[in-house]
Amino acid sequence: MFNANAYDEQQPVSPLAADIEQQQLIDLQQSDEQFLLLDVRTAEEFQEGHIPGAVNISHTELAANLQKLESYKDKNIIVYCRSGRRAGIAIEELKQQGFKHLTHLQGDMNLWHENNRQVEK
Repeated sequence: MFNANAYDEQQPVSPLAADIEQQQLIDLQQSDEQFLLLDVRTAEEFQEGHIPGAVNISHTELAANLQKLESYKDKNIIVYCRSGRRAGIAIEELKQQGFKHLTHLQGDMNLWHENNRQVEK
């Protein structure tokens, strides 16, 4: 399910900052750095368009899907939604579950669209 940015289990993790700018994400996507890009919007919103390489688990379904994310517990996860509210909720929930390297994408999808950046459907 998470093959776009799969990890080499032996590779050490370099933690990202608490927030990442959108151009930094684009640069990261073009590098060899491994991470999970997590879109916590609804499935319908995700299908309307999402950042390339993102995996969708709605913030309301995180608890039911923690097992799918377990292999990323000690790895970098970049979280975004439409405006930041749901991403903040998701980040707090993941922190409570022991996830260590959580980063928020500044501006979320609102800024992504505003900057006319590429989306996948």
